[in-house]
Amino acid sequence: MNDKNILSYCTYNYNYTGGAHGSSSELFENIDLKKCKKIELKDIFAPGYKSKLKENILSGITKCFGVKTLEELNQFIFDYPSVEITDNFYLNNSGIGFVYNEYEIAPYCSGTINVFIEYSELKNLLKKDFIKKMEI
Repeated sequence: MNDKNILSYCTYNYNYTGGAHGSSSELFENIDLKKCKKIELKDIFAPGYKSKLKENILSGITKCFGVKTLEELNQFIFDYPSVEITDNFYLNNSGIGFVYNEYEIAPYCSGTINVFIEYSELKNLLKKDFIKKMEI
């Protein structure tokens, strides 16, 4: 994204040091171009957002794996209660994507897990100035 004085970009990394397969990662940065500073989750979300946002992310992960309950997730990811909100996220005009790379929450075979949440689902968690800036 390069809109509304926000630049959101990805750096894709791949390395192979031997063994069965290489390893890749997607690392995102979000910059407020007007303030010339990195955008952090605390700049987007109102205080007290963490538990509800974690619920939204876990719900998104269940959809990624096509399961109905959190308990079913344990077949696919390491341990659902230990999944934390990642600071590896990107912004676009529709919502926020949270990206978990290989081995962060699931085995290599699961690949990169991208949980995208529309702003409309998060509106009650977002800061008012962010809502205004993004014209939500």
